[in-house]
Amino acid sequence: MRTNGPGGSADEFVELFNPATTVFDIGGWLIRTSTSTGITSTVLTIASGTTLAPGQHFLAANNGFGGTVVPDVRFSANIGDFAGIALFMADGLTIVDQVGMSVGTTYKEGTNLAVLQGNLDQSYERKGGECTDTNNNATDYAVQAPSAPQNLASALTPCLAPTPTATPTATSTATPPPHPDLTVDSLAVIPATPVAGQPMTISAVIHNQGNADVVVPFFNGLYVDKAAVGVPDAQSFTLSLAAGLTTTTTFSLTLTSGAHVLSVLTDWAGSISESDESNNAGVLIVTVVASTPLDASFTAAPTTGFAPLTVYFTNTSTGTYTDTLWSFGDGMTSTLTNTVHVYDTPGTYTVTLTISDSAGSASLTQIGYIVAKQEYWLYLPLVER
Repeated sequence: MRTNGPGGSADEFVELFNPATTVFDIGGWLIRTSTSTGITSTVLTIASGTTLAPGQHFLAANNGFGGTVVPDVRFSANIGDFAGIALFMADGLTIVDQVGMSVGTTYKEGTNLAVLQGNLDQSYERKGGECTDTNNNATDYAVQAPSAPQNLASALTPCLAPTPTATPTATSTATPPPHPDLTVDSLAVIPATPVAGQPMTISAVIHNQGNADVVVPFFNGLYVDKAAVGVPDAQSFTLSLAAGLTTTTTFSLTLTSGAHVLSVLTDWAGSISESDESNNAGVLIVTVVASTPLDASFTAAPTTGFAPLTVYFTNTSTGTYTDTLWSFGDGMTSTLTNTVHVYDTPGTYTVTLTISDSAGSASLTQIGYIVAKQEYWLYLPLVER
């Protein structure tokens, strides 16, 4: 991928590649971007029915892309030099892969890449024939100059699993072949005290404790209040996992209040041949608290005085809310929980506070709450006697 080229900032592309040994239906998958400050947006939704065979490429390019390879689809949004790029499954929650070029971007793995400087014909490409994935962007990618993007019509370049080399032994005892062994080392919930009806994240640490790398993608499944068998309630995607290493995968969901048993089963579809198939699950009991109804309220001091009038606003609202919006009546707003505002112009102002969560909102409007007075000066003549 690249975020600028000989044609300028719009001369950019994102190339997808299937390193697995099976065909993937990527219809409905999303390419999203994040700024260096973490603001995310969707660049492209891939057309329904699009598939990627093993070793096949898919090229998405900006309308300003000037390369000779014809893109499979074009997009209009600029990605930006300091951005992060992520590929999501059609559920909009499961991240398949991500890469970032700044510390502050939402989308990256491990250490971010350096920004490609100048409008040059260069791009980033995965090492090892696009097959290297250690979950660390700085380790996995290298600069390619000139750029060589590939599309659906390009020649297939499948990743090949390394063939173990036979080791001579002094005895006739056969050496057991190396195998990966996937386990769920730990589970955690974010936030630590989840609220009913509000989004929460389940974080799972997956460990390959075997003596062979996992070089093909596999799915991890989340099961809610049921045994970890069959099709899961939610799933995540891991591209590969070297022997001895761990990776963290996440699931997003909402639950009702009360205690819930959450199970995570790595490689739930059984696509990886492991030395031990019985240790792939982890269990976490989560207590979800009931949501408190939202009730907006606030106080301010002082509420009257001469302009410019500095007023301190205190949010006394109750309920489990995530967002705050103040409207001060003079066209200015604030999203701080407690805030300070200066009324520069004399007048009477109506103040509104709105609090909200994922389920709804509550507001309080106090009409004519703040009075900023005009200050007058009286000058008396000085008379000498």
